[in-house]
Amino acid sequence: MITRADFGCEFECRDEGDDVAAFTGIASTNREDAYGTVIEPGAFEPIGHVVLLRDHNKSWVLGGFRSFEQHGNELLVEGELNLGVEKARETYALMKRGHLTGLSVGFNVPDPERDIVHDQKSRRRHIRKAVLRECSIVAFPATPGAAITSVRSVDEWLSAHGVEREELDELMGILKGDEASAQVRGAVEGLLAELKRRT
Repeated sequence: MITRADFGCEFECRDEGDDVAAFTGIASTNREDAYGTVIEPGAFEPIGHVVLLRDHNKSWVLGGFRSFEQHGNELLVEGELNLGVEKARETYALMKRGHLTGLSVGFNVPDPERDIVHDQKSRRRHIRKAVLRECSIVAFPATPGAAITSVRSVDEWLSAHGVEREELDELMGILKGDEASAQVRGAVEGLLAELKRRT
């Protein structure tokens, strides 16, 4: 059985070209949600393959995740939407406009008797260990108050740093040619990947 927990989160979105849009956010915190559930920090570790969905619908796979990082009480994520998928394009457009600002995690608890603690006094249930299966972009998270902080495309970032898209395309054309050595090609492609990661 998949359990869901919704969180308001801060998104930072960026378009990394024609096929991928990246975002960052908070997938999980140790705050009590609307259902009286508290997910303890580190409960999902180690994290394996996690699917990015829209509204927990298994038919709406939007992309995947590049990284998960437990930072104090928050599980930080870096994900990417595959813009070759129609629902991902729609979702990204809504995220950029600030109409979608929530994340919701779907998980299961293999050993509920051991890993779910019920606090009779506060009537909360504490999840100590669980398997993270999916993370969804949602419209109505149980914990409101967070919003998209910035949206920008890679073209805007390049322009701000004095690099035009035409110059980048020309460089990539040279790299794909025979005259570029494998070492140089690898070095420049690594640099471009790092620039994309930082945008």
